[in-house]
Amino acid sequence: MIQKPLSCEIKKSDISLDYENIIIKYTDGYESEIKKIISIINDEIGDIWDGMWTWDDVVDRFERNHFLWLVLNEGSPIACSWFEKKSKEDLYIYNTYLIPELRGTGLTEKLFSIRNNLFYNSGFRKTLCVTDNIRAEKALKKIGYKNDNWLGITYTFWS
Repeated sequence: MIQKPLSCEIKKSDISLDYENIIIKYTDGYESEIKKIISIINDEIGDIWDGMWTWDDVVDRFERNHFLWLVLNEGSPIACSWFEKKSKEDLYIYNTYLIPELRGTGLTEKLFSIRNNLFYNSGFRKTLCVTDNIRAEKALKKIGYKNDNWLGITYTFWS
């Protein structure tokens, strides 16, 4: 699969949902919820991507000033994304996940809009990501992401 660098200008959104959206910068207070989402992810894709991320990765990422967006439904995690600050106004998103039973329901676009709203309110104006997941790419493009090749990747194809 070819990885596509996408970016999005963050805009304010009026969308709201009855889920708890949390930005976590330290392990304190949400350790059980973070460990639960790790377990959920590994149960689904552990066979093809063993250890997508582990508790040790969580600690390491927080030490490197990355942060975690976690969505809870009645205290249980249903979605997450990791973020790294690239500049004063730019964020790099990685390891985005939504539990399987909520995929294809239209919730993804709403959650992404709410997530972007949180960051807009924190002063960020652009999100950057790389994906090779066609469904994720379609959902991202619905809320304004574009193929702008912000990484400057050059591909060579042989025939």
